[in-house]
Amino acid sequence: TSEQPPLLFNLNDLQKEANKKYGFPAAKTLSVAQALYETRKLLTYPRTDSRHMTKDLAGTIPSRLSALAPVSEYTPLVATAQKTGIPGKRYVDNSKVSDHTALIPTEIKPDLGKLTPDELKVYDLVVRRFLAIFYPPARYKQTRVITVAAEETFLTTGKVELDKGWKAVYAPEKEEEEKAVTIPPLSQ
Repeated sequence: TSEQPPLLFNLNDLQKEANKKYGFPAAKTLSVAQALYETRKLLTYPRTDSRHMTKDLAGTIPSRLSALAPVSEYTPLVATAQKTGIPGKRYVDNSKVSDHTALIPTEIKPDLGKLTPDELKVYDLVVRRFLAIFYPPARYKQTRVITVAAEETFLTTGKVELDKGWKAVYAPEKEEEEKAVTIPPLSQ
């Protein structure tokens, strides 16, 4: 099986993700994103319901990636993104953009040392989601085994990661590592 990279953030999805990862209430995420937009000029307009960008905005992707390239934690990710080129219709679709495009980083080089810890967290969420769209799908080998023993039926499922794909953009989460079930080789 494969898992496509997620769509870009709209405000609602950013609020959900910030709450899940950092416990931020929706209002706090909005105020931090608004500060990153108005004061820091590092994010596009946050009050958006779109998860896509326009073709015109997609034309600015090379300069947005160039602004992120000097930031050490993003440098290798940006290098991969720059080789990939402009993403396709899954992310760039004028018909799916209403008033504002999806939430993405701007063309301004960030100075992460000047951001507050909360700003850094929200900015990192948006940047990593943006960089993930340039990566291939994550690929897995899924196994489903039905075992019958003593007239009882047992279902065992597991999956093995074949290719990290877009998940390489994110640090491995402890929960995911613990949930992963590897099924040993089986015989009749």
